[in-house]
Amino acid sequence: MEPIQIQCGSCGQMMGIHPDHLGAQVQCPHCQAIVQTPAPVQPAASRPPAPPPSAPDLGSLQVGEHDSIFSQPEPSDDLFGAAEVPKIQMPPLDLPPPRPQVAPLTEPSPTAAFEPAPAPAPAMTEAAPEGLNDDLSTFVAPRRIADRSLFMPVLLIFLVPYAIFTTAFIGYLLYTWPRDNPLRTLPDTSKQGQPRLQVKHDYDLDKDMKTALGRPIRVGAIEVTPLTVKHTADNDLVLVFRARNVSSNLVFSPIADDFLKFSRKSLDAGKPYTFLERVSKTKLPRIYGGTLVQLKGAPGAERPLDPEVGIGPGEEAVIQLTSEPEYAQREVGNFVKAREPLVWRVQVRRGMVQVDGKDVPATTVIGVEFTARDIVRDKREG
Repeated sequence: MEPIQIQCGSCGQMMGIHPDHLGAQVQCPHCQAIVQTPAPVQPAASRPPAPPPSAPDLGSLQVGEHDSIFSQPEPSDDLFGAAEVPKIQMPPLDLPPPRPQVAPLTEPSPTAAFEPAPAPAPAMTEAAPEGLNDDLSTFVAPRRIADRSLFMPVLLIFLVPYAIFTTAFIGYLLYTWPRDNPLRTLPDTSKQGQPRLQVKHDYDLDKDMKTALGRPIRVGAIEVTPLTVKHTADNDLVLVFRARNVSSNLVFSPIADDFLKFSRKSLDAGKPYTFLERVSKTKLPRIYGGTLVQLKGAPGAERPLDPEVGIGPGEEAVIQLTSEPEYAQREVGNFVKAREPLVWRVQVRRGMVQVDGKDVPATTVIGVEFTARDIVRDKREG
């Protein structure tokens, strides 16, 4: 059977429907709107018989008229008979507006226009995704778009330099953090001779552990003021300094002969902390040890200082440290003519320090800096 052409009440375009779909709702192939089709025309066999015609009024008939009660009715263009054609129904107002559809690349099937409208989908608890098509056969599952935020790259731009700066700053602190120099606090010489740890004798001195001629330096309970460096007629070098007791309740001897002693033959004894050196990048010979002369009293009335008595609070002593005679012929001449800076290290007592909650006697090492031009030639030298 050939399709019947009807007009869509939504878009106004003509569409063809199969006669079997008359009286049902179909979907417009152009705008996808739901259209109510007219009712089908019943065949003649199923129609009720027409009532018999009433007798015509003979008086009203005129000669020459062609109308006859036995003639067939004139043919009509009405395809659906005398029945009233139902009006086209508009889709309900609560239906969503039709969505424009992209024309397919291929020509639609001719039979697509004659298929009945799909049954309405059951109500869903959640809204259909945007990517849902009317044709379920071509439905594509929605995908989550990858997060392309710039938050992490921007965060790394700030975190990487911060981490580098923090690491460098911590390294700088660890390198420059003040560490206690072991030569600041050394154990005093033990009379019992028990074993004790030996600190490296030429450990570098801190800047505040050094002084110059005429400039006092204070460590603990002692204040040391280097006075002069002499070159004697016997080719010896002599360091003269003044030591003053600045404590309020201690009595001690500023220096001891044991601080100068060392053995060149024994491998058990370490070198003394008191020695004279030339400051150079290369290792040069040093002058170790020496002899002590300690004087106490006013200038011009000095007397030898008794090491067992020492000096009390506020008292002072003048100390002369002379180099060992064995260096007179080998090294003293090199020091007198040296171009390098000279440092004379001296180990002195500094009073009492706290060790494990107890007061114990301790010593320290100071450095006296000078040059060969500061050495004074002894007047007795001819």
